[in-house]
Amino acid sequence: MYKREFLEFAGTVCLCEGEKDANSVNDLKLYSCDGGDVLATTSGSASSWVDSLANDLVGKRVIIMPHADADGAIYADKIIVSLKLREIAFRVVSFADAGVNDVSDFLADGHTKEHLVDRIGADWVGTAAPSPFEPRPEDWVEG
Repeated sequence: MYKREFLEFAGTVCLCEGEKDANSVNDLKLYSCDGGDVLATTSGSASSWVDSLANDLVGKRVIIMPHADADGAIYADKIIVSLKLREIAFRVVSFADAGVNDVSDFLADGHTKEHLVDRIGADWVGTAAPSPFEPRPEDWVEG
């Protein structure tokens, strides 16, 4: 379970179905492409999501990483409803097509953090902190 004070440093939050998966993602030290860190956390288990938890995610990008089973689908669906109600941007990352159940298995199967970034989308996360000196497209001024 996350500590609310850590969320202020995260531009992107990964919601994992379990603590092991959250730790696996946090160990990679990913960065949010719009600045800030990527924080992986869990609500506790597949059946533990409570709608009010989404209030802490307003203003963040959220990556949902459920397990590749029926409980994982229910977990993701509950989170999606909460995020949509608050107009929070999100993506769902599944590992079923890789033949594994979750992000920890994906990494243990030999996939790298670069593979995970590709799966999430390099427009949301990266392996290095963005440079404060490098202009981003949204900062460009035409004229």
